[in-house]
Amino acid sequence: MPPVTFEPGGFVMPGIGGIAFDLDDTVMRSANALDADLPGETVILSIADGRYYGLSNTSQYIWQRLATPVRIRALCGELAERYEAPPETIEAGTLEFLEKFRHVGLIVKVGTAADTGRQS
Repeated sequence: MPPVTFEPGGFVMPGIGGIAFDLDDTVMRSANALDADLPGETVILSIADGRYYGLSNTSQYIWQRLATPVRIRALCGELAERYEAPPETIEAGTLEFLEKFRHVGLIVKVGTAADTGRQS
């Protein structure tokens, strides 16, 4: 499978349908991933299926943040501060990225708004 790339406004990876994450969900990296930082990119190896993914720029930042649990809404806020893009674009692109990585087993949901008593 070719490497995944993500830039403000979208990313390239074979598509799947549906978004299962909510902005108030808390997510982090799965234990099924090994990663290495190289000059200008991060390479991720899926232990489950042996596929690799190359990340740069925005997706690399997201992956670094997922080393510990993070609420998606907070992550999107950080991205909005770093990049000049409308919040709706950042939220949609981030949710899509996270869902595709969840689909291949590299991202897991570790909490929801209901866990903290917050409304979505």
